[in-house]
Amino acid sequence: MVSDSNGELESPSSDARLPSLLALRCFEAAARHENFSRAAAELHLTHGAVSRAVRLLEDDLGVALFERRSRRVFLTDAGRTLSGAVGSGLDLMRQAVGNLRARARSGRRWVLSCEPTLLMRWLIPRWPDFQARHPDMEVHLVAGGGPFSFASGIDLAIRRDDFTWPDSHHVEPCLRKRSARCAIPASWRTGSTTAQPAAR
Repeated sequence: MVSDSNGELESPSSDARLPSLLALRCFEAAARHENFSRAAAELHLTHGAVSRAVRLLEDDLGVALFERRSRRVFLTDAGRTLSGAVGSGLDLMRQAVGNLRARARSGRRWVLSCEPTLLMRWLIPRWPDFQARHPDMEVHLVAGGGPFSFASGIDLAIRRDDFTWPDSHHVEPCLRKRSARCAIPASWRTGSTTAQPAAR
């Protein structure tokens, strides 16, 4: 405990102490959906785990964040205040993490996944020209088709346009005479054009 100039005691870890990040993440998802089950599915947790985390957060703060009525939940005024602050904070963290990952990628090898037929008949014959025009780029080619996740280690992908593209992918046509699309994570898009072999 410490005292201020008026002799009043203050705890250095009282009101400014942050709750656990897991509890805040559970609350933010539950607040955004106003539904604990959908929050649990998004975070890959059980409904009970999200509910307990929110309850612990409410106990920690000393206020109700949700009004619970007929198996539904609604944000209280306090909940809306905290939801805006936590959402903004998580957005800032996501942006910072994305920037750091993008910066780290600039100094390592890129992984480009391409449909096997397009890889053999279209991309590989043009690859020497691409390497000559971009000698500083180290790209590893892998064969793959259909839906994919960038979390699997893929940085860029060329696919036939025969499935639904997730919102997390930024997609551009890359062949005029074939139904094909080039994709990168939507979070990478900065307005610059990704270098790619000439489409013919």
